Amino acid sequence: MLNNHSTSSLCKSKKEYEVISINQNGSGFLVSTVKEKNTDKEFFMYSFQSGNEYFMNLIVKSSPYLVPMVDVIFEQVPDNQISDSYLEVEILRNDHQIVEESFSKLEIVIPKSECSLLEFLNGEKVIHCNESDQILLEWVLQLIKGVKSLHEQGFVHRNIIPFHIHIYSDEEGKYFVKLGGTWSSCQIGYKEEPYNSEIKAPEIRIGDEEFDYLPSLDIYSLGITISQILERVKVSDSILSLVNSFIDQMTSEDPEQRPTIDDCFWFFKRHLYPPKPYRFTNKLFDCFIKFSQ
Repeated sequence: MLNNHSTSSLCKSKKEYEVISINQNGSGFLVSTVKEKNTDKEFFMYSFQSGNEYFMNLIVKSSPYLVPMVDVIFEQVPDNQISDSYLEVEILRNDHQIVEESFSKLEIVIPKSECSLLEFLNGEKVIHCNESDQILLEWVLQLIKGVKSLHEQGFVHRNIIPFHIHIYSDEEGKYFVKLGGTWSSCQIGYKEEPYNSEIKAPEIRIGDEEFDYLPSLDIYSLGITISQILERVKVSDSILSLVNSFIDQMTSEDPEQRPTIDDCFWFFKRHLYPPKPYRFTNKLFDCFIKFSQ
């Protein structure tokens, strides 16, 4: 078993899962709802298909704002049997060395969520809550904290899209989001062919032989995603003007003009979560009178 705490090597899972339903057949991967046979707990499983090449980062540390990888199932291919039909995977290990591996099967298991942000925004899933505007504003900050956690660990996500943002609920029924898809993240400054994400920053040109992955790439896709969330929220015209202006900076065509993830955190914390007005209670008023006499 392998979790999203640091690990030095891949380990074969001893757990067995039963497929309940196929959720989505993506580009090069399959998403299923599965049930662990011994406990009947349900999870989501991402099955990466043969004939594709992937970068797998399996050493992202745990964070309350990142979806954990609770299990990895794989079958490795002996060197003398490698062919084009197998998965060619570059894996980032604990020592931050990138090692090429070949697999006939590679599956990642994550906690089952209520739905993805994509399903919510498209109206495929309905979430009922009394304070929907406030909940969505909280999601913005939670998402930023997830990206912040990755950048502080020295990684670029590379594929921040609503599909990889999962909506969960706590014991009280309150909804929150976590950023998933962290297995596609790479070290800041890593160079390779551009990753084919649905949200492409202007500096990405598919077909280039090499691309330098920097945090500014995530800021662009984060800005696009936040704007999609805020389309569902009613805020004052003055706040909306400020936020749109800042998102324009996040999605600037010049990567060097984009704010850092810390800039994003403090901006949205300041403008979407203004401090509550100070309440001058009767008790405090009595104390004020007493000391002013």
